Amino acid sequence: ENLNLQINGKTKILAKIDTDLVRQKLVGIGRRDVAGLLNEFVGISGITVTLRPIWKQTFPENPLKINVKMAPQER
Repeated sequence: ENLNLQINGKTKILAKIDTDLVRQKLVGIGRRDVAGLLNEFVGISGITVTLRPIWKQTFPENPLKINVKMAPQER
């Protein structure tokens, strides 16, 4: 049987994102390839990349040198 519900009001949808897995996916990839992660992780809506020094174009090979910060998105 089917049950149809109509729910009204404000909602919050949360996604649990494995930051260790994100860090592993970033290892060694180029700055331009980061956008591809948006397709791999449903809960990620945007990515901001800061690589230092400024001339670096790829992420470190050591995942411990990659810092992943999660920021809530308000809509």
